Amino acid sequence: MSNSDKTNEKVYRLNYRRLFASNGLDNAANSLTSSALIVGYALFIGLDESIIGVFIAMRLAFASFQIFSPYIFSRTGQSKKVVLAWYSIFRLCNYLIIFIPFITGDPTVRLVLFLVLISLGSILAQMLYSPMNNWKMQVLRPGDARMYFAYKNLVTQVVAATASIGLSVLLDLFADTYFEYWIFFITLTTIFLIAVVDIIIRICLVKPTATDKPKLSLKETFVAPLKNKVTRQSMALLVMYHFFRNIGILFLAVYQIQYVGLSFVYISILLILYSLSSMLGGIMWGKIANKRNNYNAVLLCCLACLVAMFAMLAFSSVNIIVYLFPLVFILYGLSQSGFGMFESLSIHQSASPEHRIATLSLSKFFIGLSSIVLVLLSIFVVESTDNEATIRIFFIVAMAGLVVATIYFVLSKKGKDNSPPVLQ
Repeated sequence: MSNSDKTNEKVYRLNYRRLFASNGLDNAANSLTSSALIVGYALFIGLDESIIGVFIAMRLAFASFQIFSPYIFSRTGQSKKVVLAWYSIFRLCNYLIIFIPFITGDPTVRLVLFLVLISLGSILAQMLYSPMNNWKMQVLRPGDARMYFAYKNLVTQVVAATASIGLSVLLDLFADTYFEYWIFFITLTTIFLIAVVDIIIRICLVKPTATDKPKLSLKETFVAPLKNKVTRQSMALLVMYHFFRNIGILFLAVYQIQYVGLSFVYISILLILYSLSSMLGGIMWGKIANKRNNYNAVLLCCLACLVAMFAMLAFSSVNIIVYLFPLVFILYGLSQSGFGMFESLSIHQSASPEHRIATLSLSKFFIGLSSIVLVLLSIFVVESTDNEATIRIFFIVAMAGLVVATIYFVLSKKGKDNSPPVLQ
């Protein structure tokens, strides 16, 4: 290896470590800002639980804003300065909710401020998905991508799980006391500081010149990616997976807290189990995919895990599900880790370089569009006279839909070689 090659390898490894640390911090912050934390804080400041369910569904639907991402970033550019400016505003919006109790005591004004800040943050996060993912994949070598996602997931889950259990113990100890607010304050401040460190690392991270230089119209954003058959298959599977999984997850946090009555400590233990199964599953799936160069078995196992998970949630009584929740979250972690790699790599590898941002955005747009249905379903739950029974129906629909997604995946591969419809 020449001196030039050694220097290039050294630079690549340095940027690889920076990317690893940055993405780990970003995912840890996202994990800590979980639905359970947001639900707990929203209830603390006096928001109605039914409105919170609608809000969670709205956050999922915000993915439809992805469609504007290539149009905007093809005009503003994807320079490091532009991307990090958007990212900073996104993190700031999520942090500012902690000051709502100081601004007003009026429940309506609190609701408006909460929804505006969280909604704006969610929209910016969705808009940033494509340029952030493109940046990551430009830095990584193709051969390093699979195991990168597996080990990054491991570090992320360890950090998030450790912080989560500490937070939950404190929340249970100081629930309904003067100190409860300050526990939320410290938690959200810690998440914000994690984001600050993440931004500093990204400033030092190399940012290759963006591939998507031509200015794209909204029409091109829709049409160009759909010309690729492999991309269409990947999008269809991802949309079905997200839609039916989200139907089941939509009111899971409310179900745990309101109807099953789980403590924050027990929820944190479940999150730790989720984290452990997710990080170990990620490594396991990555090794299987690398060894066999085949994602078919991995994806089928992930779908099977989700079907089993929702079957337990749908048909177990409250007394029994309390003891089955650990298994539920283990299965959830295994499925998420496998599909996490699938989603990150599939669209990126199947799309042409000049339309990569557009393809990533269109995929997220369809996922967001399908989530609008979840908003309507959540409103139905709000008006339902028996919310617990309705939530169980959601679990059943999720289970049935994922069975359909599995059948679609098998049929799309019938008579073809063993390469998946996404990773060659």
